[in-house]
Amino acid sequence: MSLLLPVYLASRGQSSLEIGIVIGGVATGNLLWSLSAPRLIRAIGLRTLLSTAPLTMAAGGLLLFYSSGTAEYFIAALVGSVSITQTESGIFLVLDNAILPDLTSPERRNEVFSLYNMVGYAGSGVGGLLDYLFGAFVPSGFGYDVLLLLYSASGLVLSVIYSRLEIPEHLGALNRPTRLLEVARRSPIVSKLALLFGVDAFAGGLTLQSWLSYWFFTVYHFDLSALGALFIGVNILSALSLLAAAKLANRYGLVRVMVFSHLPSNMMLLAIPFAGSALGAAGLLLGRQLLSQMDVPTRQSLVMTIAAREDRPGAAALTTATRNISQVTGSPLTGLLLQLSFISAPFIISGSLKSAYDLAVLALMRGHLSVGKVEAAGSSK
Repeated sequence: MSLLLPVYLASRGQSSLEIGIVIGGVATGNLLWSLSAPRLIRAIGLRTLLSTAPLTMAAGGLLLFYSSGTAEYFIAALVGSVSITQTESGIFLVLDNAILPDLTSPERRNEVFSLYNMVGYAGSGVGGLLDYLFGAFVPSGFGYDVLLLLYSASGLVLSVIYSRLEIPEHLGALNRPTRLLEVARRSPIVSKLALLFGVDAFAGGLTLQSWLSYWFFTVYHFDLSALGALFIGVNILSALSLLAAAKLANRYGLVRVMVFSHLPSNMMLLAIPFAGSALGAAGLLLGRQLLSQMDVPTRQSLVMTIAAREDRPGAAALTTATRNISQVTGSPLTGLLLQLSFISAPFIISGSLKSAYDLAVLALMRGHLSVGKVEAAGSSK
């Protein structure tokens, strides 16, 4: 969907600015779902929420299928739990992050978060493969409609899978999560990290996968088939890098891996519009992706490591919500910049802000550089 959405909207006559508004609706919807997660857990319980949340995907896909204008597309994006990156987002990210630490030992936490994200990227790769196949062999209008219906169907399948998940009894404590504002008050370092994650997400909102696909579509005339092929490679490299992220974090600590993998990737992001050719731009994107996603599982593991169990849903909601808020503002800005023909500006602004974020995280966490480091004997610092 992150690849299909902007191309689908463009095929329906939407301008760059209108596409930006709809993608902003996706980020807004994910924000609202993220913020509501702790309250919904207290109201209906963890198990019920896990099995009903995917139904929003089914509804969103159908609404996109039947919509015919910007306002209707915006509503569909608002409710549809669509991801506009190649990673998980919204309420699913909050729920999964809160549960994962209690399903493994502290010594294996980094590996579990890496595996969680790696499987997600593998799924995104399959989605990219479907985009490629439909783009290559199916008439575009019909293919787009079928892919939207497949997205709706995946929400129904996911609901069934979650409903059959066996949740250990000790996770019942998560049915009484700390309220969001209380988490912010009790954990100042989580609050500061959340603000910094917001800066990173704002910068990332300028160059979301949806916008990257639209940029290659506009500048180098990549069709859906070519986009699918490119982002299959993107997701494969991302998945491979996640395995390295856990091993490096175990050895050097979560913060060091977050910063020193993310910083060079941002330099490559900044250079993409100056590549001068489709091959050069694609190569820089692939190189950037090989490094940039090491920040994802290490960031998640860091927050869940420093938060108390009852604070984990709130901490996940807080850090996810700040990212979604920032994406709400970042994505439409890209649409406006492209509408004004400032085609390189999103890459330059995004790369610069992300680099500043890396240095700020290093400064904030300078006294906690060994968090997540696993000793040879098996103990965790």
